[in-house]
Amino acid sequence: MLQTARTDAFDALKEALQSDRYWRWFDGMWDWVGSGPWTTRQNRRAAQRRAVPVAVFHARRLARWHGKLCQRSRGLQGMGKNKRHRVRLASKRLRYAIEFSEGGLPADVYASWRNVLKHLRKGQQLLGELNDDEVRRALVESADALAQRAQERKAKHQRVHERKRKSKLL
Repeated sequence: MLQTARTDAFDALKEALQSDRYWRWFDGMWDWVGSGPWTTRQNRRAAQRRAVPVAVFHARRLARWHGKLCQRSRGLQGMGKNKRHRVRLASKRLRYAIEFSEGGLPADVYASWRNVLKHLRKGQQLLGELNDDEVRRALVESADALAQRAQERKAKHQRVHERKRKSKLL
């Protein structure tokens, strides 16, 4: 059943990507990206940004995200689960951006990011395991609390039952 649904979805996607409607949208998007209002701004900053090659811009952006991730990762052991989760998401974003960059960066520049990519994968794995441990701990605490309440109800029921039994005997 799942295999059939997957095959049907794949066929529908293939059909959509080959449709005239998709290609009209794609051409319109391409034209918009190439001639949007940002391409005609005359201020100095906009002109400087347009003059920077995409590979250089992309490498700078990766370096900036990497620096921010390194900053956010400091003190990881003492972090709460929410902050640790945000670090994990930032790590994932950087990892995907680096993987996406393979064709857009010069080979020598991308080679230097491959090592970072290796560490990001390991870091994400560890952060995922920490999150799993946190979830497990919370589940155990929840189960313990439920067991404690059940035990208290049982003890209360036994006390009531014992009182009723004694009152009938007297």
